[in-house]
Amino acid sequence: MDPGDVSNVVAGDASGPVVQAGVIHGGVHFGPDTSRQAQIRLREYLQSLGQADDKHEYRSILDDGPPLGEIYLQRVAVRDGDRLPAERLLDVHDGLQVTGEPGAGKSSLLRRIAAIAARDLLGGGTPRFVPVLVTANDLAAAKSLREALIAGTFGKTDQVLDTAQLAELFREPPLPDVPWLVLVDGLDEVVSVGGQRDVLDLIRRSRELASYRFVVASRPIGSGGFRMMGEDRYPTYAILPFTDSDWIEFAAKWFDRYGHADARARATELLARVDRTKLGPLTRIPLTASMICLLHLSGPEQALPDNQSQLYAAFVRLLLSKFPQVDIRAQLRRTLDPYGAADAGERLVDHIEHLMEHLSFVAQTDGPAGTMAALTTCALHWPAAGLPPGVPERDWRDVLAKVIAATGLVTVRATGDVAYLHPTIAEYLAARHVFRRTRGRGRLAACRAFAPQSDWPWPDLNVKVFLAANWVEAGRDLGWALRRLLLPWHRQHNAGFVVELVRHGISVDAALLAATVSALRAMIATVRTPPTAWRHAVEWLRELDIDALREEVTRLANTPQLPIDRWYEAISCLVTVDWDEAMAQVPELMADERASEQAMTALARQVAKKSADDSFAVLVELLSKGQGREHSRKLAATLLAVHPERGAKAIVGDLAAAALRAGIWQDALARISEHAPELALEGWAVTVRSGPSAEMRREALTYLAEHAPELAATTARDVVRDDSQPGDTRVDAAILAADLLNDGGALLTELLTASVGPEYRAMAYAAWGVRTGNRAEAIQRIHEIHGACGSGSSLRLTVPESMAVLDKEAAVALMREEILHGSHDFDTRVRELRELARWASNAELASICRSLAQDARPEDALSVARLAATKYDDVSVVEKLIREWNGSLAIDAMTVLADQHPYKAAQHLAAFARNGSESGPDRLQAARTAYRLRPPLGADALRALASDRALDAECRLVLAKSLLEFDRRRGEDILRVLVKHRSTPARVRRQAEQLLS
Repeated sequence: MDPGDVSNVVAGDASGPVVQAGVIHGGVHFGPDTSRQAQIRLREYLQSLGQADDKHEYRSILDDGPPLGEIYLQRVAVRDGDRLPAERLLDVHDGLQVTGEPGAGKSSLLRRIAAIAARDLLGGGTPRFVPVLVTANDLAAAKSLREALIAGTFGKTDQVLDTAQLAELFREPPLPDVPWLVLVDGLDEVVSVGGQRDVLDLIRRSRELASYRFVVASRPIGSGGFRMMGEDRYPTYAILPFTDSDWIEFAAKWFDRYGHADARARATELLARVDRTKLGPLTRIPLTASMICLLHLSGPEQALPDNQSQLYAAFVRLLLSKFPQVDIRAQLRRTLDPYGAADAGERLVDHIEHLMEHLSFVAQTDGPAGTMAALTTCALHWPAAGLPPGVPERDWRDVLAKVIAATGLVTVRATGDVAYLHPTIAEYLAARHVFRRTRGRGRLAACRAFAPQSDWPWPDLNVKVFLAANWVEAGRDLGWALRRLLLPWHRQHNAGFVVELVRHGISVDAALLAATVSALRAMIATVRTPPTAWRHAVEWLRELDIDALREEVTRLANTPQLPIDRWYEAISCLVTVDWDEAMAQVPELMADERASEQAMTALARQVAKKSADDSFAVLVELLSKGQGREHSRKLAATLLAVHPERGAKAIVGDLAAAALRAGIWQDALARISEHAPELALEGWAVTVRSGPSAEMRREALTYLAEHAPELAATTARDVVRDDSQPGDTRVDAAILAADLLNDGGALLTELLTASVGPEYRAMAYAAWGVRTGNRAEAIQRIHEIHGACGSGSSLRLTVPESMAVLDKEAAVALMREEILHGSHDFDTRVRELRELARWASNAELASICRSLAQDARPEDALSVARLAATKYDDVSVVEKLIREWNGSLAIDAMTVLADQHPYKAAQHLAAFARNGSESGPDRLQAARTAYRLRPPLGADALRALASDRALDAECRLVLAKSLLEFDRRRGEDILRVLVKHRSTPARVRRQAEQLLS
């Protein structure tokens, strides 16, 4: 065993040594069960991966090109306004997606992450994951993830392991409790939408396993995007373009590599030249910046291309101009002269650009060839590259492979795998192929080429942009074809194509541009525009006419009854185009209860990035004004999320009263305790001092007693001794100190002589008596306090509550005396009687009711009778009223009895109806009420009334109506008498006739 490979080896049994938490050469830590062979394989794998960022995409140009690690600039990634160094995203997230424009540096970023992680592991760093570089096409072609890892790794990083060794390496996690980090590049390069879904599904399923973490890189891939990837847990970040200073630093590194003096000054001057072209913003990515540098290095005095299409054309010409350096014609002659086919080789070289365009078109439509063998097979089907007579196919394939590789447009690995220098190179060449086939055709060909699509971005967007550029430069009018994209039923997914042409420096006529602006304004103004399409329209209009965007979004934001989600989107846009208007709208949206916490937080963060003070002030003002409980909770959560430290101080300090009123205090303190525990403790102390309820104060002091006993004791003492505090708060604090802090009732004793109101001193005596055992003295003192309260004082009704803590019978006696003989109004007496129910028995309460009803006014007596019957199960009061009262008062008393005893009430009512000494209307009302309660009893009473001639005509008509319900004959008899009798009033007679008819 090589001692340089493994350390910490201890002697084992005869079967061999045992590795104990050893490390392979370079510092990678292993578990005790890791075999030496596995250690060696992983070391070799990591050593090759540690060089993944050495080689640049353009290594086939200008010697070997600068190593990627030499010119690489750290990138910035953004999500919802949050910016992070792209290389550090995995410090924050388990997995993620990375998007960016073509050439933005996604592939370089993945190689950089892989290389840094591999070198860190070899250097003895703490392992968090072991990286694996694969492409999405590897995943699409494989039957399993493990198979994809093998295929993706083999040969792509100068790997020395063969497929069998890789299969063994990927059989299980690389290190104990350390997952594989699978870096998946080029999801957008999977040709079919179904293939992309299969890849995403494989990643989604594999993420559920502890052995794998994933980073997926892709251009934007349409409305579906990464939604199925679990955006909450695995967020999507976009790589930001270079800033001007980034670009200058990047270019200076290229010039330094090739020994140019004053590299930075040269780079600054070159950027100024670039910005005078239509390329400007397009060069703020590594790909186009590298192209510009290469073109400049090859011809410093040459004019720069004016747009993207011209840049790619110049770059391809630069690559093909290298043919003489590799002397490809001489190589072909040596191979083909024995067969007399040298002309075929010359013809192939002369048409090589067209061949590469054809191969690129096939790759775009059918998928990439993947290997040189597959690429040469495809080339054989192209006329100028067909097999010449007499040349063996093997030799001709070798010729094709040499010529294709010599173009520099593709990179060829030792395994035979091939890939285009960059996907956009293949897209440019494919567009050139389509242009050559269709340039002689008319409008119909243009309409077919730029037909409206059902999704954005178009699957072949870059190809179509390059194609449009070729046609425009050839003098072809595309206006008619492109206007179809702006029709109402197309523009949602297609208006952006015109914007893409403008972005890439392609000339667009003024009429088409104006029509695009109008279409985008209409999309923004239409509330029914789906959210994704609306956001696209905003960004597109921002590039074409920012003033029009400002005007349209301002109008939309001021639209009455605008849906909350669209209102939020509009204000979010206004923050970037009209700060003053945005700040007029932000407080309104934040105050709207429809706004979600997520939207409020996102908007507050956006405002804070421009003005933290304004964001903070809006939230604090809204919270201080007081909102509904749920909305206040959202505001507090937003404040703490966006301004953790300042928000915590504000809530604990200035906003404490508002938060307490809103009922969100405890939730806010829970959030504050996550990042500011000391402030949270102060907040709990505020609750002890100012909590609106005894329950809340008790919970706060309980929390303090558990987490900060000294602060709890100090807070309770301060509250008790603070004369400005409400009396009940002081008593609560003293009680809580006795119960939770074991102060032996010391603070309660202080309150007995403190400056507090009589009712609070009585409360203090009651608590002191219970907790110190001095119950008799406490009862005596409370009696004295009660006696000292003036006649009619409300204190004479509240002090007995404290007495009830010590002696309920004594408390009931005090309350009975005050309710019956005090000088309080009757409503107050009844209210206190109801309160007394908390600690008096029903029998005691009913007794007080009987006494209270004796001298009361009829309506008051009836109220007390109802209370006794319904609450205290005592009907004696109402029965006494029934016996003593007559007329309608008696009926009212019987109705009260009906609530608890309907049958007994019906008996009383029926007897009342038969009492000839009562008035006819009262007897009739009693009979009808009895019928409602108990029909048989009421029916008998109504029949008895039918023979009573003393009833007037009005009563007899009502009686007849009642009898018709159950005794039609008798009711009709009464009606006939009413009709015939001459003394019957005309109105009554008419009603009787109508009932009879």
